[in-house]
Amino acid sequence: MARAQQEAGAGQVSLEDLAAVEVTTVARQPRRLSDSAAAVHVITRQDISRSGATSLPEVLRMVPGVHVARIDANRWAVSIRGFNHRHANKLLVLVDGRSIYTALFSGVVWEANDMRLDDIERIEVVRGPGATLWGANAVNGVINIITRSSSKTHGVDVSVATGSNETLSAGARVGGTLGSVGHYRAFGKYGTHEPFGTLDGHDGDSGRAARTGGRLDLFPSPADSISVSGEVYRGRFGAVTLYPEAVDEIPIPRVEFNVLSGGFVLGSWERAPSANERLTVRAYYDHSYRDESSAVEKRDTFDADIQHRVMVGRRHTLLWGANYRVSRDEVRGTETLTVDGPQRVTHFGSAFAQDDILLFGDAVRLTIGAKADGHSRVGIELLPNVRAAWMRGNQSIWGAVSRSVRTPSRAEFDLRAVPMVLPQGTLFSGAPLTTVVASGSDDLGIEELRAYEAGYRWRNQHLSIDVAAFVNDYDDLMVSVLRQSFVVGPPLRLVVPFEMENISGQRTYGVELAADLRVTRWLRLTGSWAEMRHGDYDESPATLYPELSDTFADRIASVVASASLPRRAALTSALHYASRLDDATGDVLKADVSFMVPLSSHVDVAIVGQNLLRASERQFRASVDRLIPTDVPRAIVVRSTVHF
Repeated sequence: MARAQQEAGAGQVSLEDLAAVEVTTVARQPRRLSDSAAAVHVITRQDISRSGATSLPEVLRMVPGVHVARIDANRWAVSIRGFNHRHANKLLVLVDGRSIYTALFSGVVWEANDMRLDDIERIEVVRGPGATLWGANAVNGVINIITRSSSKTHGVDVSVATGSNETLSAGARVGGTLGSVGHYRAFGKYGTHEPFGTLDGHDGDSGRAARTGGRLDLFPSPADSISVSGEVYRGRFGAVTLYPEAVDEIPIPRVEFNVLSGGFVLGSWERAPSANERLTVRAYYDHSYRDESSAVEKRDTFDADIQHRVMVGRRHTLLWGANYRVSRDEVRGTETLTVDGPQRVTHFGSAFAQDDILLFGDAVRLTIGAKADGHSRVGIELLPNVRAAWMRGNQSIWGAVSRSVRTPSRAEFDLRAVPMVLPQGTLFSGAPLTTVVASGSDDLGIEELRAYEAGYRWRNQHLSIDVAAFVNDYDDLMVSVLRQSFVVGPPLRLVVPFEMENISGQRTYGVELAADLRVTRWLRLTGSWAEMRHGDYDESPATLYPELSDTFADRIASVVASASLPRRAALTSALHYASRLDDATGDVLKADVSFMVPLSSHVDVAIVGQNLLRASERQFRASVDRLIPTDVPRAIVVRSTVHF
């Protein structure tokens, strides 16, 4: 991290350079940020270094329209444009093209993806559908994390951090050359942290985790490049839960510790015989293991992808590709969580084509594409997309219409859970002990989104403004619907069953604003503001899930001031706001300060203050999985990095 901190204090990236940054997530090929026909935001390496963030979700707070909430010391809820919960299932997250969501819940287990921030080159965040290029589940947005080439991480870095909540965080990285044909890096990381909450004197949500891995980048010829990377990890994370251990047991809060482990290997080959043509082949294998009190899941996934881009004449860029994925799982439940088919193999397949057309003397860029996306349990869906951008001088206007879908997860198909047991007399006077049962359904189909987006960008030497507006129409949202209750016994017990069903529709709409002001050569101010509303929610009168309004932060805002100081020091202060989700959370207002200073050419020190406005605050609501959120306390972290 030493080099990162030196870069952070070396001056501000100009707005011209930022506008010229090439992003790949919008069109799945290099495209200037200023010309992209989508609501896209790029977090640069310098942004990450200056932020002082200690985890990946904290970095994402600076993106307009992204709702980031910390549930407890280990877990996060991250989503774009609403529908946020622990396993937010309408957001696709990629790391170097590798999807990191779990097919069990169609969400990201953020605590299992605690990657080294020093090794990230940039993060591209697309707010809005990306299904035409990236497939099902890229519904409300795509987060694409691009790591650094090992050619940029030579030398040895050793870092150690400690603080009021972070007992110990230590990491080391070594990198170098492989003769004249390539580069390598290897790293290790270990961390422990104190719990935010305790229960009966026991550590509630304390945790510890270790991770190690590496990367090779080879260049056997001027036209070819090969990259191979891999990691293994293991962690033990505590939580305070209110989940019943038996169908007739009234649950009480208790501490449980979950074990997560796994690893992956990813390989890619790129061939660019000319500037007008590029072929990319990528494949990865991923293994994960989750041991929780409610269930144990083992999963093995293999994914292969091919993409070819070629320019036809001067005005057409044709892009096509295909993907195949197979995921094999084994789920072992308990008395309160059972699964239909303990072992399941799911196949995914897709193919897409896209034409990128320059019109009217390169003033208009029109993109037309479609993807056929297949799932072994729901069939094939067609995902079309039309985008256009008009560019003139220092401004651009863009618009897009697209269709996206989300396929049901393994849990929504096959799991049967008992999320709660209610004491006698809870539902009505004289009611016996009541067991609530939530079940999946084999009859589920896809959730559908039709999205309409438009935006405007403008910049000069000192100021850039980016505005985006959207209307999202959802159909066939999956809702857990109340069925006919019945009595079993002895002993006498009332069973209240809920079953998943595609019955709900929803319209959401909003506006997002981002501004970047270079006050002086050494002072930069960035800000964002996102407003979102939703219309009437068509749903059954009785559902198990929380009200839709409890998953939406209607307003998200942030202001970040970043200053380059003498002797390559840097000072960054940030204020983040999210409107209340329910009465238990209230509005979230978070202030962070980071001060980084090089002590020498080889040693850097950073002091980070987090959540400075309040002693503690609740950032997220209780969820249907009975995980009890804890208050996030104020924290001070001191980190030292040595590079040689």
